[in-house]
Amino acid sequence: MKFFFAALILLLSFSCKTTTEPEDFKIISTVLYELEQREWLAKDIYPIMPPPPESRKYFIESQDDLTPGVASVRFDTLVIRYQQYLTRISQRIVDSTWIFMATSNYLTGGPCKGCRISPDSLKSKPNYKRYEKVLSDFQTTELAELEISFEQIEYFGKYHLKSIDDFPPREDMYNGTLNFLSGGELDFTRFYQQDNLGLIYFSISNCEMDCGAGYLVLLERKKGEWKIFDIILQWTS
Repeated sequence: MKFFFAALILLLSFSCKTTTEPEDFKIISTVLYELEQREWLAKDIYPIMPPPPESRKYFIESQDDLTPGVASVRFDTLVIRYQQYLTRISQRIVDSTWIFMATSNYLTGGPCKGCRISPDSLKSKPNYKRYEKVLSDFQTTELAELEISFEQIEYFGKYHLKSIDDFPPREDMYNGTLNFLSGGELDFTRFYQQDNLGLIYFSISNCEMDCGAGYLVLLERKKGEWKIFDIILQWTS
C-alpha cells in the first residue's frame, strides 16, 4: 500500500510538471514567431552603432558637448565604419539555415516591477484596462525560476533559441566571427496568467552594449489557445 501511494505521488508530480512547464514554452514559441513576423528581430549580429541613417538625428541631438556640425561629421565616420563592418561580416561563411537567439538557461521568476501599460491613455480602453489586476499581481509575484527545456520549444519560423553557453564570451559574440547567424540575445520571464489573461516579459539585445529593449506581452485565451493581444515597449537603451 505504501508503495502504491508513493508511486501515485510520483505520477501526480510528473503530471503537474508536464502540464505546467510546457505552457511557458508554448507561449515563447508564439511570441518568437510573432516577433519574426513583425521583423523585430535582427537577421544577423549588429555592431554597437544602430543601423544608419535613421539614427543620425538622435545621435546629433545626444552629443551635448559637440556642435551639430561636428556631431554630424562624427556620425559620418561611424556610418563608414558601420558599412565596413557589414562588408566584413558578409564575407564570412556561415550556416544560414536558422537564426539563433542567445538566451539564459532559465526563465526568470522575479516580480516584473518595471512592467506597465503605456502610454497611460491606453488604460482608458476596456481591452487594456482588463489587464489591470493581472498586471498588478505580475509586478509583485515571485515565481520559481524554470530551467529551459530547449527540446520542448516548438519553432514555427527561422528563429531558434540557443543557450548562451553555446556562444563565445559576450565581448567576442558581436565581432562578426560566428559560424552561424545570430540575432543577438533574447531573454524571457515566466509566463503569468489569471483566468483568460496572461503576461510575459522579454528583453532583446543585439550588440555588446546599449542596443537593448524590454517588452511586455499581453495575451488572451480564445477557444482554448493563447493569442497575443499586444506587445508594449517598456524601455530602450
